[in-house]
Amino acid sequence: MQIRNNYDKDVFNGDVGHIESVSMNESSLKVRFEEKLVEYEDS
Repeated sequence: MQIRNNYDKDVFNGDVGHIESVSMNESSLKVRFEEKLVEYEDS
């Protein structure tokens, strides 16, 4: 669940997604929110 609005990624507080992939090499993961796939980097 997204807990903060992220206008750059077009996801908002309360949006629920499912993890599609995790990349340990790139320290990132991809989450599917309905019809969009969003990538998060380790920060």
